[in-house]
Amino acid sequence: LRMGQETSRQLSSYSSASRYDAQAGLVRSDLSLWEGVPDEVKWLVQAQVKLLISVDPNALLYRPEQLEMEQEHARELQTHEAQLASSALRDRALTPRLQRVIDQLVPHKISEAQFWANFFSHVDVIKVRLVTDFLRAQDLVTQAKKEKWSRWMSEYDNLSSELKADVKHASERICMAQPPLQAKQFELQMGFDASRLQRWRPGGEAYLDYAEDGPYEIAKVIHRRLAKRSKAAARKAQEVAAAAPAVEARVEAEESTQWQAEGRGDGAGDALDATPSPRADPSRGDAYRLTNRSSMQTSAPSTPALSHPLAMPDDADPFVFASLSTP
Repeated sequence: LRMGQETSRQLSSYSSASRYDAQAGLVRSDLSLWEGVPDEVKWLVQAQVKLLISVDPNALLYRPEQLEMEQEHARELQTHEAQLASSALRDRALTPRLQRVIDQLVPHKISEAQFWANFFSHVDVIKVRLVTDFLRAQDLVTQAKKEKWSRWMSEYDNLSSELKADVKHASERICMAQPPLQAKQFELQMGFDASRLQRWRPGGEAYLDYAEDGPYEIAKVIHRRLAKRSKAAARKAQEVAAAAPAVEARVEAEESTQWQAEGRGDGAGDALDATPSPRADPSRGDAYRLTNRSSMQTSAPSTPALSHPLAMPDDADPFVFASLSTP
């Protein structure tokens, strides 16, 4: 008799699902009740929903945030609600339990539309809670792995050059230095003791090379990190090489502008101002400025200062000058 009742409810579930599909204007709904739930925790979400409809079906008389039933106005299922209802009734994880709850509550205690609204609200709360916990745990595991890999690379960088050239032996050395695993309290309560797991040791079983945190895993991390370092160094070298011509052109343009500005000077017609100042290049030092100034003075043409038209120049021969000046 019980088997016949379950079969009847299952057929009723499929019939209701077809009715909801017709209401939504679809041949068959492809929308899943477990949309957005990772496969790793889908079984847990389904188990929680089955526990809800099996142990406490009267909880579906309310929304999760309600303390008592609210008076509602009669309404029809929306299109997306009809699609989700059809998907739930066709789901093998829920039928025929879900149909049995519907027979108990609808329409004697609650309307069909309100039942599905409450049911979807409970499912959403379960999904959000479990998926959030799963994603947070994933983040913690990822962060722990990154910290462990960074520690391995730090130990690798501290090894000698000869040992770093042999990644296999370097990985074994790093593996030997790893601290033993510590069992956590919640793991012990579940009957799992991480400290009893077999780990790689020199001279041990060969298959332990591939165990978690073994030499094989460490070597993979080292090779991957070294490849990333090589790519980063090559990319940096390319950027520097590509930027070098632009930097040189900019420096030359700045120097040219500076020399032109200093060459114009302050006074028009000043011969010294038309010559680049010896102070224009501070990198050449004081010696250059003194040498340049002395060379400018010695190279200037010397004009004898004659106070009288017949005055004898200082470098002239007095006898020759006397004979030339005598009328």
